[in-house]
Amino acid sequence: MSESPYTSGRISSKDSVPGIVVAAGNIGTELSSTNLGMFITSDAANTWRQIFEEEHSVWFLDNGGALLAVLHSTTPLQHLW
Repeated sequence: MSESPYTSGRISSKDSVPGIVVAAGNIGTELSSTNLGMFITSDAANTWRQIFEEEHSVWFLDNGGALLAVLHSTTPLQHLW
């Protein structure tokens, strides 16, 4: 788990945000690396709900009071700084 608040990847969580987990996955009878959606749980993975139909990078802000999600780009991004 990264110490940065700007955590991204298939499963994201922070020590400062207990119980909240955001993960990429799919709904269906078999695992798939296509048609990934984003899901969130606030009860330590007991129940999940879908929040996006595409994979996003997620930032945990204000100790979980705010989450920022950015859609993964299919083209490289240019950094201007």
